[in-house]
Amino acid sequence: MTVMLARDAPLYEATLSVSLVSDSDGASHVEGERLLTVRLLEGSRPMGGGGGGAGAAPFRAQERVIFGAAASPSKGSAPEASSGREKLLHLELCDAGDPYFLFSLDVGEGDFHALRREHALLVDFLAFPEHFVDLLEKCERGGSGGESTFEARLERTGSGGQAAFAVVEANRFKRVTHVALAVAAGDDAAVKALLAGRLGQAQREAKVLEASLASSTAALAAEEARAAASASEARGLEDRLRRAEAAATSDVATVEAEHREAAAAKVEALVKAHASELRSARARADAGGDALRASLEGAEAGRVTAERRGADLAEKLAVE
Repeated sequence: MTVMLARDAPLYEATLSVSLVSDSDGASHVEGERLLTVRLLEGSRPMGGGGGGAGAAPFRAQERVIFGAAASPSKGSAPEASSGREKLLHLELCDAGDPYFLFSLDVGEGDFHALRREHALLVDFLAFPEHFVDLLEKCERGGSGGESTFEARLERTGSGGQAAFAVVEANRFKRVTHVALAVAAGDDAAVKALLAGRLGQAQREAKVLEASLASSTAALAAEEARAAASASEARGLEDRLRRAEAAATSDVATVEAEHREAAAAKVEALVKAHASELRSARARADAGGDALRASLEGAEAGRVTAERRGADLAEKLAVE
């Protein structure tokens, strides 16, 4: 039975600028900085599987490692270990540009109990990752919001591939090493195990992406079908609208023509009626004129008769 790691659900994974420190001659020398991928994983191993590789103690006991008050269990959890296996925390430092650069450490529950007594830790195995991740995130930010700065360091002794991964806080007063984990350089077997694990993770992620792509493709095809149906429906509606507009235009033209014909008929009827009334009025006027002329002629004849009678009467009066 071998170590099993939950690579698909890392507790922490980020690229940090790590200071490389060498103390091969008894004095610490900062050689430079290197961008390393830092991963903290949960996993399990057979009971009694031992410490962090190469017989190294999992932590370097150069300073007391004290975090804050005890916290709730760490975020995420490895699958339940089968009988005869214990939970562990796996730390690895890698270089994306150099697949053979590897420092790692495995800490089991049994290791942690001894570590907790030795360093007077105030947190248990389940709460430790949360506090360690908090320190790593402070290294990402470079500070804690005050005058202190946090730095990740890889301190190599130059003997047997042993090193310590430390988180150091510096302020105006002093430098404090919060934690120093004894990590071992990966041999061929460890590098192959890492690459195999990463390959398996990449393959699983590729399958997830393929399934997601297939789902997205199916969803896209369904959307395209719905879009085509909507476009066809839109074209049908446009055709119906054009036909309705044409029919409405034709109806309007028909109604206008009918109204024009009706109006023309009404005007013609009115003109005829007025012409008839005008002829009747003219006829009445002509008849009245004739009667008036006849009356005038009778009056003129009466006047002539009266004048004659007056003349006759005057003659008679003159004779007498």
